[in-house]
Amino acid sequence: MTSDLLFLLVVSLLKAEVAISAAIVLVLCLRAPARRLAGAEVAYGLWALVPLAAAASLFPTQADVFGLDSGFDPGFRVVFHQAAAEPFWRRAPSAILTLWLSGAALFLAVLSVSEHHFRSLAKKGEAGPAVVGVGWMRLVTPNGYETRFTAEERELVRRHERMHIQRDDPLANLLILALQVISWFNPLVHQAAVAARIDQELACDEGVVREGPSCRKAYAATLLKAQLVGRVSPLACAWAPWARHPLELRLAMLGRRPQSFARRALGGAALGMAAMGTVACVWLLEPQCILNPASVDRTAPSAPADRGAVAPPFTIRIWLKLAPL
Repeated sequence: MTSDLLFLLVVSLLKAEVAISAAIVLVLCLRAPARRLAGAEVAYGLWALVPLAAAASLFPTQADVFGLDSGFDPGFRVVFHQAAAEPFWRRAPSAILTLWLSGAALFLAVLSVSEHHFRSLAKKGEAGPAVVGVGWMRLVTPNGYETRFTAEERELVRRHERMHIQRDDPLANLLILALQVISWFNPLVHQAAVAARIDQELACDEGVVREGPSCRKAYAATLLKAQLVGRVSPLACAWAPWARHPLELRLAMLGRRPQSFARRALGGAALGMAAMGTVACVWLLEPQCILNPASVDRTAPSAPADRGAVAPPFTIRIWLKLAPL
């Protein structure tokens, strides 16, 4: 029983990882067109598809809902025949989980050290400007903040960070880090984390500029100054980006005309449709996992439950027997 549960847990984690990777590839392809057509806020909203796909992969699949012997399966299914009974899969789940959790713990320890280092720098006035904290958010500013930034620029910094707080971006950053910890071995997740943080800053820039279009020049000067000071926390919403390319993106965005309300509304509607489509695709394409299908003949194809039922057009049986029983 314990081996069966471990096997199901490992398979569920692997299915979630596949769903996450597929959603990341989709978002990476769509974010630039979405930014041009509907604005940076819609492009940033696309990243919600990644945790949504992961959550959808944990729900019962299409084959689970209709049942293996129901005689109706409009798609195809992948069946793991008696996988938990194989010698390899009696030992593998515990080894995989141990490796998985060890890597996650090590990655979490590295992040904790990085966050502690950032907090130490913040106390010395060598970090920021940035918003830190999840439950109790506050603005961190570097030494010389009052003299380096003009009154107008300080007001723009406050507006930008208020935008982060109103959108609960620190909480989103915590979710991004949680996915990085769980998927520490997946390079797509780490690439997506950087891209999502860039889109987050672009969305806040767009919101601030929409409120005051006349502040573009001062806002660009503030971005350039913030690039030269402070450090960045893995959890903070910081002005200073990680490289030259994100800064160029943010400055280029300031030169564009803000998207109209109609375009943003259409983009939001398209985002909602993309979310429903992601859930539907995961549900339709996710493979079924069967541990002990004693009633299934390994040599004969599955038969319909009755004459009026329609047999599934494709049934892919995968044998996970890696060593003789």
